[in-house]
Amino acid sequence: MRLPIEVMYDSDGAVVEISCASDLEGEVYIYDAAGVEEAYSPCLNTVLSVSDSQYHTILIEGDGWEATGVIE
Repeated sequence: MRLPIEVMYDSDGAVVEISCASDLEGEVYIYDAAGVEEAYSPCLNTVLSVSDSQYHTILIEGDGWEATGVIE
């Protein structure tokens, strides 16, 4: 499945930018290496701050679908 979602990580600013060019809806969760939730957004077009940890898991959930990614 292809989803029109783009995720960009800025290590200098410690932020993750999620953008979606369609009317797709979803929620974004970011977890640290221990599995603790670091950030949340109820929408896809967002910028979230993260800790300076070297490892993050990104979970994006929509109605009937989900996408995951890892920042190492």
